[in-house]
Amino acid sequence: MQSPEVLPTITINMIDPEKTEEFKKTLLKRKDEIQQELQGIAIKDPHIQGNWTAVLPQYEIQRSDASEHADEVEEYETRISQEESLELKLRDINGALEKLEKGTYGLCEIGNEPIELARLQAMPEAKTCLKHLGQS
Repeated sequence: MQSPEVLPTITINMIDPEKTEEFKKTLLKRKDEIQQELQGIAIKDPHIQGNWTAVLPQYEIQRSDASEHADEVEEYETRISQEESLELKLRDINGALEKLEKGTYGLCEIGNEPIELARLQAMPEAKTCLKHLGQS
């Protein structure tokens, strides 16, 4: 009787501890930078963890004319877009930090194979290897 094929599962961190510590420092620095950027354009939602809400820019209401109001609306729309983009980056960074704690950092979420070291160095929050890029 033929035994069923067993596919190997990688469950340990394949990156050496020195590199892992470098990635952790880089991720924590990026997390801090993004949070600082977010604080300049948004406020934390106290009801939903990890959610931010863009705030209206502060213009002088007393001297507000139609063009200033249009500028305010345009800047607010820009802030919303920035806030959403930064929030997604922050979510990815937090996910990478969680993986570091679990010992699964550096593994592709699709194929479970190691993510290329050069890719992690360029983008430490990467979720997939180059082969599976765009599939997550």
